[in-house]
Amino acid sequence: MPQHLDIASLISSPVHSPFAKALTAASEILVVPNRCSSVYTRVWCVYEAFLAQSQGKRIRTAVRSHLLNATKAAVFTFLLFPITFALALALGTQKHSTEADAASLAMWILMALSLIIDRSALRRLVHWLGTLAAGFALASGDLHKIHDIAYFVVAEIDRERLAAYDEEAVNLLRSFANSVRFATCSEPSDQTAIMGEIEDDVDKVDGTIKVLIRAKASTPLWNKLAERGIDVSDAGFTEWAFPTYTVVGLIVHCYKGFFRKKYALWETALKLGTAVITVLWCAVVVCLGTDRRAFCFQALQKAMVPYFFTHAATQLVEVFLNTEEMDRIVHHVATVQRFVVVVATFLLSAIHPLLLASIPIVGPPLVELVLFRIRIRTYKLPMCGDGCRKLDIPATPPARDFLRLIV
Repeated sequence: MPQHLDIASLISSPVHSPFAKALTAASEILVVPNRCSSVYTRVWCVYEAFLAQSQGKRIRTAVRSHLLNATKAAVFTFLLFPITFALALALGTQKHSTEADAASLAMWILMALSLIIDRSALRRLVHWLGTLAAGFALASGDLHKIHDIAYFVVAEIDRERLAAYDEEAVNLLRSFANSVRFATCSEPSDQTAIMGEIEDDVDKVDGTIKVLIRAKASTPLWNKLAERGIDVSDAGFTEWAFPTYTVVGLIVHCYKGFFRKKYALWETALKLGTAVITVLWCAVVVCLGTDRRAFCFQALQKAMVPYFFTHAATQLVEVFLNTEEMDRIVHHVATVQRFVVVVATFLLSAIHPLLLASIPIVGPPLVELVLFRIRIRTYKLPMCGDGCRKLDIPATPPARDFLRLIV
């Protein structure tokens, strides 16, 4: 903004102001919240959201540095596995022993829970217990547990990253009075001009801001899904734990499956098919945009949840029927399950979320299933007087989102 010219005349028409021209030239919008009040209580910030929404630009939130907290969380989680690793060695635990199978059973259940719950403290506990269980099973000679430990460590980093975004979501809600209609400006003429320009699109701007708070990013994709009544909570947040699990697991399986063991022809074909499809999926995901990539990662995670629970069930049977024949059956079932999971994930990733949501009857529930987490998070905000309101974010279709936003 030229500081030594007639600024009043330059911004008398908001759409022709230098501010609007700069935003039009930008590829995306970065919102910088503060701890005093929501930026969306100010008219010019509302106008920024209006321009981004009308021009189909991505809006994302700046977050505090989470490097130190994420590093501490990852290091602490990683250092847990030597405890049970040493314990298993001291006990002389053998592969496929009852103790090792019980540790694997606990680990599968904990990994599945990690994928569907979102309360920070509970997820931290799940990751710690999962690392301890994986360390015990690893000591028995099961190399597969290497990528399980990698998952829990990276999942802790993701948890800290999400906590930083949640903190900024709270800051975007401070003193926000449910709608941009209540935004103010120190210059009455600016407020009149801007509100007059966005008057017909106030509801869309409100929706854009609510998607930004819920999804951690506001983009044309998430906005359109939200307009269809689909819950997009945390949809714009990319988690890297499971892609790490997939890549490390692929390396371990290839080493163990193709270089150290001999399998039946059909089993070798399935393992090879699983590896090839996984590599293709990784190649496709790398070429996609940020939103599609986040959706693909969510699809991978949700496809693995039934795999973990069913694998835990077969592992439970193996705990009570610990025989060589049962071990072979469990291994065969797991091989088939992994192939089915990667095929389902590849197909879900290949379909655009909007196209998937447009499928009658089954489309919207399927998209919600991909984005689903058991939401038990509560944002606690300081009271701000009689003018405080409860943020009216549209209720999600199934009553499964317990997010309560009190301003």
